[in-house]
Amino acid sequence: MTPRTPALIAALAALAISAAHGQTCTEPHYRWSEKIDSSFAHQTPTDVDVSDMLGWTPRTITAKGKCAKRIGREKKVYAVTAYVRRIKLRESDGDWHIEITEEESTPVPASCVIVEIPAPPSTDH
Repeated sequence: MTPRTPALIAALAALAISAAHGQTCTEPHYRWSEKIDSSFAHQTPTDVDVSDMLGWTPRTITAKGKCAKRIGREKKVYAVTAYVRRIKLRESDGDWHIEITEEESTPVPASCVIVEIPAPPSTDH
């Protein structure tokens, strides 16, 4: 170790810190990395009902949260038995929006949970 080594290490550390602060979100769609993450697939799912989920306090994420990481309940896997009320395909954010309800005949204005899954690759040519 030369007398200059500590200064070099400090300079490199400062460069790494400033580079980390300067990084920007490069997600192609809103929270895309979280939507396609399969690292939780090995977990045993917890059974929940739509009514349970509707009682959860929603996470507040603004447009600036495009790259927000999972926290709290988002780090768990759930099994939900429900009725599919509506499916919106080819959304602008690259996924399908699936509305699920607890009752078979729940009116459209009534509460539902929207489940999002990545859209499969298009086979249209």
